[in-house]
Amino acid sequence: MESKIAERFNTGKCRLGMIPLDCHKWEADGFAFGAAKYAPFNWRRGLPITEQMDSLLRHLNAFFNEYEDIDPESGVHHLGLAQCNLAMMVNTLINHPELDDRFKIEKPAVVGTNELRNK
Repeated sequence: MESKIAERFNTGKCRLGMIPLDCHKWEADGFAFGAAKYAPFNWRRGLPITEQMDSLLRHLNAFFNEYEDIDPESGVHHLGLAQCNLAMMVNTLINHPELDDRFKIEKPAVVGTNELRNK
């Protein structure tokens, strides 16, 4: 018997439907605040990663250590603003890798276990 449902070949494709949409309301509120404060999609031009990390950590600190849910400037939940910062950081890494200004340490050559035992 022939199937009444169309075939779909989605193996290996990104399953965006797995992301709970209610989690994005606060993030959307954060982007709306940013659009009003700066300009719509201003973040698409990229920002240095360290500036975004500073903002992310300020929001997480306010939420976690200061027990503050709502950012007093924007009226948006701190976790929504943290989501915005993470999304903008991903955008920067993908579209503006030249703005990745994280401090990079040269890793020393790994010394083998046997070499350590002989010293």
